[in-house]
Amino acid sequence: MDYRFWNYSLKVYRSNFKLFLFFSIAFLIAFLIPLFASVPAYSDLGSIYLRSSSVYFGSSILGFIVIIISTLFSLLFLSFAIVSINLIVKQQRTSVKLSSKMLKGIEVYISRVFVLLLIFTFVIMGVNLSMYGSGFDGIATAVAILILTPFFIYTPSSIVIEDRKVINAILFGSRFLFKKFGYFLIFLVFGIVSLSVVGFVFDLIPNPVISGYMQLIVDSLFVLPFLVLLLSEMYISKFAMLK
Repeated sequence: MDYRFWNYSLKVYRSNFKLFLFFSIAFLIAFLIPLFASVPAYSDLGSIYLRSSSVYFGSSILGFIVIIISTLFSLLFLSFAIVSINLIVKQQRTSVKLSSKMLKGIEVYISRVFVLLLIFTFVIMGVNLSMYGSGFDGIATAVAILILTPFFIYTPSSIVIEDRKVINAILFGSRFLFKKFGYFLIFLVFGIVSLSVVGFVFDLIPNPVISGYMQLIVDSLFVLPFLVLLLSEMYISKFAMLK
């Protein structure tokens, strides 16, 4: 197994740290939107998880509209951050320059990644709502996330790096996952350890509110961007000429 993606990831991150920090603000905004919009979600290890299907059925029409709008804006900012990081990798690791034409076409990549995240979110919400009243909605949602995530995790990289459309990118991303499953396991372990360490450190702060927000800030600005970079570097390693 080729482990050079670690070196490339660290090199790209160090040389473009300010850019990563700038684009990572979108991650922070994406995770803050549900909190300030009173969306039925909570932040844990820098990620958003649905609480319970009962919240949707118990919401008023206005509340449900707020949930939908907030979710859409959150996914939009996530899409922007993911696409931006992948574009940095694409520019650094290929002969492709970030031309004005490519920058003007960034909305195409963002729209495709947005559709991808929307599909993922709707499937998860569908599973959650379908289990309403069973008492297993939380477990079913967690299982659905675990099953779906591997098939979606390399798709944004395929969209940006290979300029593929959503369905095609899902197919190629999934194919890469099964071909290089060891990479996914490395990413999974590294991601869990990184997020857990950050969570452990900030859990030492007595005030849970301050601790939660500090953890969210560090995860959004530093941990998650590097994880996206790592996925992108893993995916681009499939091209032999770039090794």
